[in-house]
Amino acid sequence: MVRDQSATDLNFVFYALSEPETLREIAMKAHGAASQANVSPTQVESVEIPLPPFPVQRRIAGILSAYDDLIENSQRRIRILETMARTLYREWFVHFRFLGHESHPRVPSPLGDIPKGWEVKKLKDVCKLTMGQSPKSEFYNETGEGQPFHQGVTNFGDRFPTDRLFCTAAGRIAEEGDILFSVRAPVGRMNIANKRIIIGRGLSAIRHLDGHQAFLWEQLRNKFTEDDMMGNGAIFAAVTKDDMEGVELICPPAPLIEAATMHFEPTHSEVATLAKKIENLRRTRDLLLPRLLSPSHLTKDDASQC
Repeated sequence: MVRDQSATDLNFVFYALSEPETLREIAMKAHGAASQANVSPTQVESVEIPLPPFPVQRRIAGILSAYDDLIENSQRRIRILETMARTLYREWFVHFRFLGHESHPRVPSPLGDIPKGWEVKKLKDVCKLTMGQSPKSEFYNETGEGQPFHQGVTNFGDRFPTDRLFCTAAGRIAEEGDILFSVRAPVGRMNIANKRIIIGRGLSAIRHLDGHQAFLWEQLRNKFTEDDMMGNGAIFAAVTKDDMEGVELICPPAPLIEAATMHFEPTHSEVATLAKKIENLRRTRDLLLPRLLSPSHLTKDDASQC
């Protein structure tokens, strides 16, 4: 809580505490086990932050919050687009209310009644599955040498991963557009590779054999709605290649998939554009933050108030 709101801008305090050096200072004050380190309110209160005149605080907070507003607006648009795609998928391929569905009687299948002419197949019959394999850690680096390397969900985003680790050794590859599927806890969490990457043993890469990648994304996203839950409702800490290959998928006729894809692909393309915009906005904001809070900048701003 800000004690004197007439002299201190709450948003400025938030950004000042978000500055990397300040976060590192707070982390150094933490105590307890590394996995459950704690910082007391008193320790947080002891952290020193720059406090320029109130107008300068407001101006700095206004600059940074403008970036956050643009980020939130793009995230809101992504949520709307994803809801539209999810609704269409469920309408056509879960509730079976696709165009012309009246002329397709239902027939039994391993996944319940489905329209006549549809099939149920195992993932191995409709997709290429690549299980990750981790090279030795001596080949990892954070300096950009080699190819991006991901072995779990640590750097997953809402849809695309962020590159932090790189690997100079050859490894199992996920191509651009492949669905990255976590095979270790949290099992079933997904992203899409937005470039060619090396995948470690915590991930698999999935590609539809007929190129229906947008449809496959919606299908898997509808199927794996909760972490660690596979098709039969059992909870898994990890899944094997056999588990993955045995996942059963409903396979509608290709013309219907292609008709749905005409809706999915533009939506996915716009989501990718918005995700890239968010990434650039965050990067710019994070570069600005320490500069705006630097002593030289604050001194200059202070002088402008005189």
